[in-house]
Amino acid sequence: MISTQLLYVFLIPIFGIAVPFYIVHKHVGFRFIPIVVGGSLLFITLIIQPPLQLAPRDLLLELFNEYVYIFYSSIISGFIQELLKIAAILKLYNDVRGIWVGFGFGSFEALLIFSNTAIAIYSGYDVDVYEIIMGSYERLIATGFHISSTIIFIYSMWSILFRYLLMSVYHAMLNFLAIIIIGKDILSLMTTPTGLIAGYAILTLFVAPLFFISYRMVRSWLKADI
Repeated sequence: MISTQLLYVFLIPIFGIAVPFYIVHKHVGFRFIPIVVGGSLLFITLIIQPPLQLAPRDLLLELFNEYVYIFYSSIISGFIQELLKIAAILKLYNDVRGIWVGFGFGSFEALLIFSNTAIAIYSGYDVDVYEIIMGSYERLIATGFHISSTIIFIYSMWSILFRYLLMSVYHAMLNFLAIIIIGKDILSLMTTPTGLIAGYAILTLFVAPLFFISYRMVRSWLKADI
Protein backbone atom coordinates (compact mmCIF):
# COMPACT_ATOMS: atom_id res chain seq x y z
CA MET A 1 0.00 0.00 0.00
CA ILE A 2 2.85 2.37 0.77
CA SER A 3 4.29 1.95 -2.71
CA THR A 4 0.88 2.69 -4.24
CA GLN A 5 0.50 5.82 -2.16
CA LEU A 6 3.99 6.98 -3.08
CA LEU A 7 3.15 6.47 -6.73
CA TYR A 8 0.08 8.68 -6.41
CA VAL A 9 2.12 11.34 -4.62
CA PHE A 10 3.90 12.05 -7.90
CA LEU A 11 0.63 13.52 -9.12
CA ILE A 12 1.44 16.55 -6.95
CA PRO A 13 4.40 17.75 -9.06
CA ILE A 14 2.61 16.68 -12.25
CA PHE A 15 -0.42 18.88 -11.56
CA GLY A 16 1.32 21.53 -9.48
CA ILE A 17 4.44 21.95 -11.64
CA ALA A 18 4.46 20.10 -14.98
CA VAL A 19 0.99 21.09 -16.22
CA PRO A 20 1.35 24.82 -15.37
CA PHE A 21 4.88 24.77 -16.80
CA TYR A 22 3.62 23.42 -20.11
CA ILE A 23 0.87 26.03 -20.32
CA VAL A 24 3.10 29.00 -19.46
CA HIS A 25 5.99 27.82 -21.62
CA LYS A 26 3.66 27.34 -24.58
CA HIS A 27 2.53 30.97 -24.45
CA VAL A 28 5.50 33.01 -23.18
CA GLY A 29 8.65 30.90 -23.55
CA PHE A 30 11.01 29.78 -20.80
CA ARG A 31 12.69 31.99 -18.19
CA PHE A 32 14.81 30.34 -15.49
CA ILE A 33 15.88 33.19 -13.20
CA PRO A 34 12.35 34.49 -12.53
CA ILE A 35 11.38 30.96 -11.48
CA VAL A 36 14.19 30.98 -8.90
CA VAL A 37 13.09 34.42 -7.75
CA GLY A 38 9.54 33.16 -7.29
CA GLY A 39 10.77 30.15 -5.34
CA SER A 40 12.92 32.40 -3.16
CA LEU A 41 9.85 34.48 -2.34
CA LEU A 42 8.17 31.34 -1.01
CA PHE A 43 11.04 30.66 1.38
CA ILE A 44 10.99 34.29 2.54
CA THR A 45 7.27 33.79 3.20
CA LEU A 46 8.00 30.72 5.31
CA ILE A 47 10.29 32.85 7.49
CA ILE A 48 8.15 35.94 8.08
CA GLN A 49 4.58 34.63 7.75
CA PRO A 50 4.28 32.00 10.54
CA PRO A 51 5.37 34.31 13.41
CA LEU A 52 2.80 36.92 12.36
CA GLN A 53 0.11 34.27 12.15
CA LEU A 54 0.93 32.68 15.49
CA ALA A 55 1.51 35.85 17.55
CA PRO A 56 -2.17 36.64 18.33
CA ARG A 57 -3.40 33.02 18.15
CA ASP A 58 -4.11 32.49 21.84
CA LEU A 59 -5.75 35.90 22.18
CA LEU A 60 -8.04 35.41 19.17
CA LEU A 61 -9.02 31.93 20.31
CA GLU A 62 -9.77 33.22 23.79
CA LEU A 63 -11.77 36.27 22.68
CA PHE A 64 -13.49 34.79 19.64
CA ASN A 65 -13.24 31.32 18.10
CA GLU A 66 -11.17 29.16 15.78
CA TYR A 67 -12.75 30.53 12.62
CA VAL A 68 -11.81 34.11 13.46
CA TYR A 69 -8.22 32.96 13.87
CA ILE A 70 -8.37 31.07 10.56
CA PHE A 71 -9.67 34.22 8.89
CA TYR A 72 -6.87 36.29 10.43
CA SER A 73 -4.24 33.76 9.30
CA SER A 74 -5.69 33.76 5.80
CA ILE A 75 -5.52 37.56 5.65
CA ILE A 76 -1.88 37.51 6.76
CA SER A 77 -0.88 34.89 4.17
CA GLY A 78 -2.73 36.66 1.36
CA PHE A 79 -1.30 40.11 2.03
CA ILE A 80 2.28 38.94 2.67
CA GLN A 81 2.53 36.64 -0.32
CA GLU A 82 1.00 39.13 -2.73
CA LEU A 83 3.21 41.92 -1.36
CA LEU A 84 6.33 39.87 -2.08
CA LYS A 85 5.14 38.99 -5.58
CA ILE A 86 4.11 42.50 -6.58
CA ALA A 87 7.40 43.88 -5.22
CA ALA A 88 9.36 41.42 -7.37
CA ILE A 89 7.23 42.27 -10.40
CA LEU A 90 7.58 46.03 -10.04
CA LYS A 91 11.30 45.99 -9.22
CA LEU A 92 12.57 43.16 -11.43
CA TYR A 93 10.17 41.68 -13.96
CA ASN A 94 7.38 44.05 -14.92
CA ASP A 95 6.95 42.28 -18.24
CA VAL A 96 6.13 38.83 -19.57
CA ARG A 97 9.02 37.32 -17.58
CA GLY A 98 7.14 38.12 -14.40
CA ILE A 99 4.65 35.35 -15.13
CA TRP A 100 7.42 32.90 -14.30
CA VAL A 101 7.74 34.51 -10.86
CA GLY A 102 4.20 33.36 -10.08
CA PHE A 103 4.99 29.94 -11.48
CA GLY A 104 8.14 29.71 -9.39
CA PHE A 105 6.25 30.57 -6.21
CA GLY A 106 3.53 28.00 -6.86
CA SER A 107 5.81 25.25 -8.15
CA PHE A 108 8.22 25.48 -5.22
CA GLU A 109 5.20 25.30 -2.93
CA ALA A 110 4.04 22.17 -4.75
CA LEU A 111 7.53 20.69 -4.50
CA LEU A 112 7.58 21.34 -0.75
CA ILE A 113 4.20 19.67 -0.27
CA PHE A 114 5.28 16.76 -2.46
CA SER A 115 8.38 16.23 -0.33
CA ASN A 116 6.50 16.46 2.97
CA THR A 117 3.78 14.08 1.79
CA ALA A 118 6.26 11.54 0.44
CA ILE A 119 8.26 11.62 3.67
CA ALA A 120 5.10 11.19 5.75
CA ILE A 121 3.97 8.17 3.74
CA TYR A 122 7.44 6.64 3.77
CA SER A 123 7.49 7.11 7.55
CA GLY A 124 4.35 5.05 7.91
CA TYR A 125 1.54 7.60 7.95
CA ASP A 126 -1.61 6.43 6.20
CA VAL A 127 -2.74 9.00 3.64
CA ASP A 128 -5.93 8.35 1.70
CA VAL A 129 -5.37 7.99 -2.05
CA TYR A 130 -8.38 10.16 -2.87
CA GLU A 131 -6.96 12.93 -0.70
CA ILE A 132 -3.66 12.70 -2.57
CA ILE A 133 -5.40 12.88 -5.95
CA MET A 134 -7.56 15.86 -5.02
CA GLY A 135 -4.66 17.46 -3.19
CA SER A 136 -2.74 17.27 -6.46
CA TYR A 137 -5.57 19.10 -8.15
CA GLU A 138 -5.45 21.69 -5.37
CA ARG A 139 -1.81 22.30 -6.30
CA LEU A 140 -2.93 22.98 -9.86
CA ILE A 141 -5.38 25.56 -8.53
CA ALA A 142 -2.75 27.10 -6.25
CA THR A 143 -0.03 27.38 -8.89
CA GLY A 144 -2.59 28.68 -11.36
CA PHE A 145 -3.60 31.32 -8.84
CA HIS A 146 -0.02 32.51 -8.33
CA ILE A 147 0.45 32.73 -12.10
CA SER A 148 -2.84 34.59 -12.54
CA SER A 149 -2.05 37.10 -9.80
CA THR A 150 1.26 37.99 -11.43
CA ILE A 151 -0.53 38.46 -14.74
CA ILE A 152 -2.90 40.90 -13.02
CA PHE A 153 0.08 42.72 -11.51
CA ILE A 154 1.81 43.03 -14.88
CA TYR A 155 -0.93 43.65 -17.40
CA SER A 156 -3.89 45.28 -15.66
CA MET A 157 -4.44 49.01 -16.01
CA TRP A 158 -5.63 49.43 -12.41
CA SER A 159 -3.55 51.33 -9.88
CA ILE A 160 -0.80 49.45 -8.10
CA LEU A 161 -2.56 49.77 -4.75
CA PHE A 162 -5.84 48.47 -6.15
CA ARG A 163 -4.10 45.52 -7.81
CA TYR A 164 -2.34 44.65 -4.57
CA LEU A 165 -5.45 44.94 -2.40
CA LEU A 166 -7.60 43.02 -4.88
CA MET A 167 -5.26 40.07 -5.19
CA SER A 168 -4.45 40.02 -1.46
CA VAL A 169 -8.12 39.82 -0.52
CA TYR A 170 -8.80 37.26 -3.27
CA HIS A 171 -5.87 35.18 -2.04
CA ALA A 172 -7.00 35.44 1.58
CA MET A 173 -10.54 34.36 0.72
CA LEU A 174 -9.24 31.41 -1.31
CA ASN A 175 -7.11 30.28 1.63
CA PHE A 176 -10.02 30.73 4.03
CA LEU A 177 -12.36 28.71 1.84
CA ALA A 178 -9.79 25.95 1.39
CA ILE A 179 -9.24 25.60 5.15
CA ILE A 180 -12.93 25.81 6.04
CA ILE A 181 -14.21 23.50 3.32
CA ILE A 182 -11.36 21.01 3.17
CA GLY A 183 -9.20 21.47 6.26
CA LYS A 184 -12.02 21.82 8.79
CA ASP A 185 -14.64 20.14 6.59
CA ILE A 186 -17.59 22.05 8.05
CA LEU A 187 -19.79 20.75 5.23
CA SER A 188 -18.73 17.13 5.90
CA LEU A 189 -17.66 16.85 2.27
CA MET A 190 -14.44 14.95 2.84
CA THR A 191 -15.96 11.70 4.06
CA THR A 192 -16.59 10.31 0.57
CA PRO A 193 -14.88 10.61 -2.83
CA THR A 194 -17.97 12.40 -4.17
CA GLY A 195 -17.87 14.87 -1.31
CA LEU A 196 -14.17 15.40 -1.85
CA ILE A 197 -14.80 16.29 -5.48
CA ALA A 198 -17.63 18.62 -4.44
CA GLY A 199 -15.33 20.46 -2.04
CA TYR A 200 -12.73 21.10 -4.70
CA ALA A 201 -15.45 22.03 -7.18
CA ILE A 202 -16.38 24.92 -4.89
CA LEU A 203 -12.77 26.12 -4.89
CA THR A 204 -12.63 25.78 -8.68
CA LEU A 205 -15.72 27.94 -9.11
CA PHE A 206 -14.15 30.55 -6.86
CA VAL A 207 -10.91 30.85 -8.86
CA ALA A 208 -12.40 30.31 -12.34
CA PRO A 209 -13.23 34.01 -12.93
CA LEU A 210 -9.67 35.01 -12.04
CA PHE A 211 -8.21 32.41 -14.38
CA PHE A 212 -10.49 33.57 -17.20
CA ILE A 213 -9.73 37.27 -16.72
CA SER A 214 -5.97 36.77 -16.46
CA TYR A 215 -5.91 34.51 -19.52
CA ARG A 216 -7.84 37.01 -21.63
CA MET A 217 -5.63 39.81 -20.33
CA VAL A 218 -2.28 38.20 -21.14
CA ARG A 219 -3.52 36.86 -24.48
CA SER A 220 -4.57 40.34 -25.60
CA TRP A 221 -1.20 41.83 -24.67
CA LEU A 222 0.77 39.04 -26.32
CA LYS A 223 -1.20 39.45 -29.52
CA ALA A 224 -0.36 43.12 -29.45
CA ASP A 225 3.32 42.24 -28.82
CA ILE A 226 3.39 44.46 -25.77
